[in-house]
Amino acid sequence: MRDRIDFGRVDVVERALKASSAEIGAALVRRYQWHERMRTLMERYDVLLTPTMPLPAFKAGLDHPGTVGAGPCTGSPGRRSPTR
Repeated sequence: MRDRIDFGRVDVVERALKASSAEIGAALVRRYQWHERMRTLMERYDVLLTPTMPLPAFKAGLDHPGTVGAGPCTGSPGRRSPTR
């Protein structure tokens, strides 16, 4: 089953399986607090416009493109590379 999951998701699941119930509860509280701050902020606006990424789409299943401009893109620090 593990080989059928996106490589970036495996790390998330592994970390979640190691979390205690207290850590999960604290994370839920933080998520709720963040949601409330964003909801309050956005009450004044009808639309949120953000810039898009100035590069072509990369292959499905990858968390980042192989290169950006002339340089390599390795993704987030601490993340393992795709094995595909």
